[in-house]
Amino acid sequence: MENNLAKARDLFNVAHLSNNECERLLELTNNCDDAVLKSYHAAGLMISSKYLFNPVKVISVFNKGKALLEDLVSENFEAPEIRFIRYTIQLNTPRFVGYFKNIEADRKLLNKFLKSNQQPELSAHMMIFLKNTNDELLKQLY
Repeated sequence: MENNLAKARDLFNVAHLSNNECERLLELTNNCDDAVLKSYHAAGLMISSKYLFNPVKVISVFNKGKALLEDLVSENFEAPEIRFIRYTIQLNTPRFVGYFKNIEADRKLLNKFLKSNQQPELSAHMMIFLKNTNDELLKQLY
């Protein structure tokens, strides 16, 4: 599981750059039992919608991933990695889609998590995104 998690994290960081990498993320995380890997699958679905051309299919695939991710957040509300996945997706989804309502709550939880540095590997993974996007959360951490 640990090896798949590391791969999923790496693929998640590049899935938005390439349909091929996004497909690899979806294949790796398909039919996983672990909630965090399922969350990466949900994110992969939402990201994959950007590579589709049919607007109906785009909405359908995005909403399927969104429903899965929201269920996983509800079941694992305090899980920082799952909340991080939702946070990054919401930050990068166009506002007109309307998927941005949890950014502040997730940012608060992530701020607390990163300041405690309980899981250095996960914190390092999160910081890659935060530094690459110059996210608001970075300013709160320092």
